[in-house]
Amino acid sequence: MRYCASRQRCSWKIAPAQWREQDTGDQDLGSMGPALLPGGLVFIAGKSGFGYLLHANALGGIGGQAAVVSVCGLAQGGVATVGSQVFVPCFDGLRRVLDAPGTTLKVDWHTLGQITLPPIVGGHTLYSLDSDGTLYALDPETGLVRAQLSLGMAVPHFATPTLSQGRVFVGTFEGVSAVTLDGRTDHKAPEDARPEAECGL
Repeated sequence: MRYCASRQRCSWKIAPAQWREQDTGDQDLGSMGPALLPGGLVFIAGKSGFGYLLHANALGGIGGQAAVVSVCGLAQGGVATVGSQVFVPCFDGLRRVLDAPGTTLKVDWHTLGQITLPPIVGGHTLYSLDSDGTLYALDPETGLVRAQLSLGMAVPHFATPTLSQGRVFVGTFEGVSAVTLDGRTDHKAPEDARPEAECGL
């Protein structure tokens, strides 16, 4: 990854100290895009499962990251962030990684192993999917499941929900499904705020 101050001038780069071994073993950083954090910091992880904290204006060169932590065995897809919290999709379940004071990284909770697809955050809730097409609403502080709903169809690899006007939209192999969050449609949401699906959208 490189930092470019302009089209004409780029500063190379950040790479793990073990970049040769990781490239040879298909464990590079290319499976995930970088995420911007407060304080001019950047988080990125990759197929090796290591997460790296970088200074955006001085990436650090080879092995020069501000901090590194082992997040999981394989991280891939887009992350979600809230302040200095990073929610990382891993092959065995989402993790929350905290950018603690003093430019250090700490892996916090680990949710259910089947919840592996890229998350989003909205309304103090974390939303993610499993590959069978179940949508989960998670507590971002604990990783515990608040509600879940099967869409009745599988979803593509790296499927990511989208929030808009009180609905979660999910792309599936059969089209797009919309899920209401607060009962504003004819389908009244139960007290536990379990979402109701609207089919045919």
